[in-house]
Amino acid sequence: MFETRGRSRKKVVFDAPEKGIQPKGVGPTEAVLLAMAACSSMDVVSILRKMRQELRGLEVTIEGVRAAKPPRVYTSIHVEYLAQGKELSPEKVKRAVSLSLRKYCSVGVMMARSGAVVTSSVKVAAGRR
Repeated sequence: MFETRGRSRKKVVFDAPEKGIQPKGVGPTEAVLLAMAACSSMDVVSILRKMRQELRGLEVTIEGVRAAKPPRVYTSIHVEYLAQGKELSPEKVKRAVSLSLRKYCSVGVMMARSGAVVTSSVKVAAGRR
């Protein structure tokens, strides 16, 4: 287990699973996916605000497939977005997601440039769950 701190001085705990021992933190490669989901979510919220969309909630699920052999980089990543809000335009939400993953989210762009196939899906629901 490792405790790390970045420039923000916030602690992040990393750990690797071992048989019979519950990890106390996230694994480094899992953290990359979490960072990508968070990075993209922040972009999508910002872009939708600029589009004057009334977003009330955003849930993001991310899954990645890694290569079988070391260094076991991600070969594909799928990001699913569930946007909730009154009168949200599905087209604008899809556009915001596309802009994020292809232009603004530095983590997503790095993953795509490193060879991972990045895909996404978008669902829009009225209100908030």
